[in-house]
Amino acid sequence: MTTYSQSLDLNDVQREFPEWQIDPHEQLNSTNRHAAERAGQYRTPTLIITEKQTAGRGRGKNSWISGQGALTFSLLIEPANYEIPAHEIQLLSLIAAAAVRQAILNVTEIRASDMQLKWPNDLYLQGRKVCGILLEQPAHKRTLLVVGIGLNVNNSKADMIADLQHSAISLSDSLGAQLDSIQLLIEIMRSFEAALQSAESRSQLFPKMWQSCHLLDHALVTLDRGESGKAEDLVIGRCEGIDEDGALLLRDQYTTHRIYSGVIREWS
Repeated sequence: MTTYSQSLDLNDVQREFPEWQIDPHEQLNSTNRHAAERAGQYRTPTLIITEKQTAGRGRGKNSWISGQGALTFSLLIEPANYEIPAHEIQLLSLIAAAAVRQAILNVTEIRASDMQLKWPNDLYLQGRKVCGILLEQPAHKRTLLVVGIGLNVNNSKADMIADLQHSAISLSDSLGAQLDSIQLLIEIMRSFEAALQSAESRSQLFPKMWQSCHLLDHALVTLDRGESGKAEDLVIGRCEGIDEDGALLLRDQYTTHRIYSGVIREWS
């Protein structure tokens, strides 16, 4: 069931982004699913945001369940409106992660060295996951793109399920204080929209950003290319970074693999 939020005050967001359609909800199963199923009913760009998400998805079979205090939203965009060519769309996952990271650094006192990006779409704060990003194309509207973002802001890890308390963190946990989540949302949208509108930023600035803060550099990584868990789909190698095209570089005893899609199963 969809319920519309009465408490999310998004007036400042609407004033900052008058061309965006904004659709707030008290609770959704998944903002990405909601956006994809109704893609033809929205104009673009659109922000779909919820206070609570009950059945969110990550890459592969991962889930992302968000309680109150988190920022959980999806941005529905049409890449062609920003003159983004098809071969660049795969980079938007990394670009979105770098944009969220920069927005957090802009409005908080978190140190840049504490906030790292894990290929292809996660952010880690002090070694724990703070943000997940998932890009999807609606099956019936392939010209559109859904950028789903789940960011732990004011939802303390103490209130998370037991499995997450040792692997996740929120911004408020790190800072010891609550944040203005609406101002942070505005800063995230500013940063991401600036990337969408600038080909130079996408090709030059953002690759430098994700290369300078990559969590997995020099780690021994096990990657599932097929997202299946089958042995034949696994690649194990030492991470040599991310190249300008967004490929993860894994070096085994024979060669360096350039990998554009997959799920990280383990790293050490």
